[in-house]
Amino acid sequence: MADIGAPVVGPLIQMLGNDDDVWVQSGVILALGRIGAPAIEPLKSALHSPNPEVRAGAVLALGANHDARSVDLLVSAFRDASPRVRSGAALGFWKKGSQVVAPLLAALRDDSPDVRECAAMALGGIKDKHAVPSLIVTLKDDSRQVRSRSAMALGSIGDSRAVEPLLTVLQNRSEHSVPRTRSATALGQIGDPRAIEPLLRILKDTTDNTDVRDTCASALGHFQDTRVIEPLVAALRDSNADVRDSASLSLGLMDRMAAGPVLQVLKDPSPEARSAAVNALLFIDDEAVIGPLIASLEDQNADVRNCAGRALSGKEDKRATAALLSALARKDLAAVAGAYDFFIRQGKADSEPVLVAALTEYGYSPMAEAFFNSGNATLKAAANRWAREHKEKLEESTLDPKWGSKK
Repeated sequence: MADIGAPVVGPLIQMLGNDDDVWVQSGVILALGRIGAPAIEPLKSALHSPNPEVRAGAVLALGANHDARSVDLLVSAFRDASPRVRSGAALGFWKKGSQVVAPLLAALRDDSPDVRECAAMALGGIKDKHAVPSLIVTLKDDSRQVRSRSAMALGSIGDSRAVEPLLTVLQNRSEHSVPRTRSATALGQIGDPRAIEPLLRILKDTTDNTDVRDTCASALGHFQDTRVIEPLVAALRDSNADVRDSASLSLGLMDRMAAGPVLQVLKDPSPEARSAAVNALLFIDDEAVIGPLIASLEDQNADVRNCAGRALSGKEDKRATAALLSALARKDLAAVAGAYDFFIRQGKADSEPVLVAALTEYGYSPMAEAFFNSGNATLKAAANRWAREHKEKLEESTLDPKWGSKK
């Protein structure tokens, strides 16, 4: 790559900062990084350009360059007058490893909040525990963005020394919701049991910020602790849809230990609660959930049947297959829409009209894209009609299910 790329280093350097297209700039930076050693001296010269955009591009290219000399050049860029260049230098250290922790810790004290934020991002990517004390300090930074990035970095590093400082941020209701949500996520990543009770208190407090409560519900899924099951099951009945969804996912992550309490919610008079319970059962690997999910295909509420179809489509069980085929036969469009990927893989010719009707009635972007990429001409045509009507663009993908692949 170095031999091939050396002749184009000069032209690439000239393109730095001289094209407003972000994709062009990204491509130039990536190319200069991959070229390696032959790009070092030209990039060193670019650091002295009078154009700060050129200097900023140069430091990002140095960050992508694996030549050992790139580290010292990035350190020197921290003395640049432009905050954008210093921010780029901080981001450039992301893939340099523990050898660059010291200059990044110094960058956490930079006058520019953008530089401090980028330094926190890079330290989170490097995951060196030596950064923990300094990142704890920046949890109190004047900048909300720096506080948020510091919390995220501490979560990535996963050191228990950060638990109490993160709890202080989380429980401070005068703090902006973003640092609080990032702190909740970090506490889930660290997984220290000291965080459980504070997370539960906020989840239960319906007067608190819903984004924070939602994130607490998500964080609790990281704790395989029976104390969290009952509050999460109660959250399936929450008035906020995001809180219900996060509680569903967390209970699903707890797998069989949560199955019994979640099944009880299927009897709840609220269709929103029943739907949330069915969504949790999607992730629970226990044969005991198959029968109740099949029964949910008979629910009077279409949303519940839709969720049940989706949940059963992910179960490798003959009973689930038979129940879904029965829903197809009775043309239950809500259930069929939920299990669209199952029916595409089944590839039954007589299912095409029902699938098209389900897309028309209950369609959304992922479903339309699956139809578009299914390899079935009828479904593709229906997807194109849906996209035109909803003014959306469908993308080709090899990851979507293929027609008849389960035959």
